[in-house]
Amino acid sequence: MGLIRHLYKRPLDTLLATWGLSLIMQQTFRSAFGAREVSADTAGWLMGSFTPTETIEIPINGLFVMGLTPLVSLGVLLFMFRSRWGLQVRATTVRTA
Repeated sequence: MGLIRHLYKRPLDTLLATWGLSLIMQQTFRSAFGAREVSADTAGWLMGSFTPTETIEIPINGLFVMGLTPLVSLGVLLFMFRSRWGLQVRATTVRTA
């Protein structure tokens, strides 16, 4: 909070400062606790690829993500503009001209 307070009217500086602070925190935690590389296992039904032609292969997990993205975006849009909580979130944003 002390860092942001001095940059209150400078949005770009605030963004860069918080990003830099997050990088410092990440590296601190990696140094303290070690960097464990953990990967998620892909479900069996998402493995493989769709082959529309002989030269084109489209991974099924990529198709799944492309289909899920509009659904999640629509859900967030509805949540933000059709719920009381979304109204409260939107009320806390600052508009600058």
